[in-house]
Amino acid sequence: MESNSSYSSNPIFIIFMIAILVLHVGANYITLEKGGIKGWKAFIPFYADACLYKLALGNALYYLLNFIPIVNVIISIMYTFKLAKAFGKSTPYAVAMIFFPFLYYFIAYGKSEYVGEFAGNETDDENEEDEE
Repeated sequence: MESNSSYSSNPIFIIFMIAILVLHVGANYITLEKGGIKGWKAFIPFYADACLYKLALGNALYYLLNFIPIVNVIISIMYTFKLAKAFGKSTPYAVAMIFFPFLYYFIAYGKSEYVGEFAGNETDDENEEDEE
């Protein structure tokens, strides 16, 4: 038996996927802003993730390690742990984020503040020009 229906042509599925995309890009935008990196970078695929790696691990090049098999598992766990710590979350929360990635949205949309050591200094560019 062949079925003509598929998930990709279902309008409810398409609306659901767009809603998830908006939720995730919005979370990235807020997280980058909290870390002192301009939020518009959240709209650029791959670059947004590299910026988040910069916030968590201090170097955006760590993101490239995700493209190496087996190494990607290790670097993803390190990234998740360090990102949680950079926003003042506890070790159990960081471990929970590894198994339940949706907890990332509580960092973005919650009251968490960036306490990490790799904050960007990009949000004050306009103010520096005014001071000169």
